[in-house]
Amino acid sequence: MSEIIKNIIKDLRQNIDIEYKRGAENYFKEKITIFGVRANNTRNIAKKYFSEIKTMDKKEVFGISEEMLKMDYNELSMIAFNWVFNLRDRFDKNDFFCLKNGYKNILIIGQSVMIFALIQ
Repeated sequence: MSEIIKNIIKDLRQNIDIEYKRGAENYFKEKITIFGVRANNTRNIAKKYFSEIKTMDKKEVFGISEEMLKMDYNELSMIAFNWVFNLRDRFDKNDFFCLKNGYKNILIIGQSVMIFALIQ
């Protein structure tokens, strides 16, 4: 696990809101994996660490983002998507391709399978 992800997880753990976590876990019918950090705090953490990754090569950012997505925590996914969105001006057409499933077109970024957005 990269040092930046370790630091992000440390910050997330310092911002856990137990009541919010219980409420969120009870809200969804399916099981979700969350630290229990409110969205505004998660966005602030994303912004804090964006300054460290914004000068990295986009493949490095994709790699870190994919690693966070594989951890399956909602907050880490939110940070990964936030970073990729903020770097969108650095993408070229070779970074995108679409997969079609039965219901929606899914836009994928990079070599890794990172779902960036659902296209209706």
